[in-house]
Amino acid sequence: MTSENHPQKVPQTRKIHWWAVFIRAFAWRRRFSLVRQCLGWLVLPRRNSRLSPNGAIILTGYSGPGGVVTIPSATNGYPVVSIQGAFNANSQVTSVIISNGITNITFATFGACLNLTNVVLPDTLISIGQNAFEQTGLGSVTIPASVANIGEAAFGYCYNLQALNVEAGNPYYTSVSGVVFNTNLTTLVEYPSGRLGPYAVPHGVTNIAIGAFWQSRLSSVTIPASLTGIASNAFYNCPNLAQVYFQGNAPSPTNNGSVFLDHPSGLIAY
Repeated sequence: MTSENHPQKVPQTRKIHWWAVFIRAFAWRRRFSLVRQCLGWLVLPRRNSRLSPNGAIILTGYSGPGGVVTIPSATNGYPVVSIQGAFNANSQVTSVIISNGITNITFATFGACLNLTNVVLPDTLISIGQNAFEQTGLGSVTIPASVANIGEAAFGYCYNLQALNVEAGNPYYTSVSGVVFNTNLTTLVEYPSGRLGPYAVPHGVTNIAIGAFWQSRLSSVTIPASLTGIASNAFYNCPNLAQVYFQGNAPSPTNNGSVFLDHPSGLIAY
């Protein structure tokens, strides 16, 4: 038989449909997004972080879907050591798990996260900055034994907050009935701002720290004769506070500020 009866096939050039390429790329991107949402992991794009001089990541932003968020201890081969304002005013985040290795949460990092109801702090955490969790939905918080600094009003204006519990063995802080003090119980550091009703500062306390009762919901407070100093803004804007009882002489503010700034007009001190 000759080739005349069986002509050879000429290979055809395959056309590339660029629209199909774009569709496939979009589909893979969508799949990755769904996986990320299901796992609840935090992805750290470059625009949401920066490197410190010692080669560690400082998290400065978050662009994920919210819900339950896990902040990893490392990403792209670099350790994550600090969270700097990354979640401020994010209403989508409901729970945050911070991995071990992270040491610092800075000013207002989770401030105004109204739907944040749970946070797990790492055993490596050293500092909780000023207003770090202000105006969140947290009900209780466990502060690790590693924490050496709690900034002014770190948990202020949290109207669901009932208890701040410091883990045993912390050399700087302790807690009594959900209220944070220094270890020798001479300074009241932070009161759970969502707790209603009266409160009596324990005898032996000599100082109330700046912002200790920041926008708290207590209705009255009894201050012992042992108290010698109240920092400014200690009772800043407490809307339900109607009565303050001094069992001794009322001390002057320790830093020349206003103790009861923006207090209710009907506040009475005895």
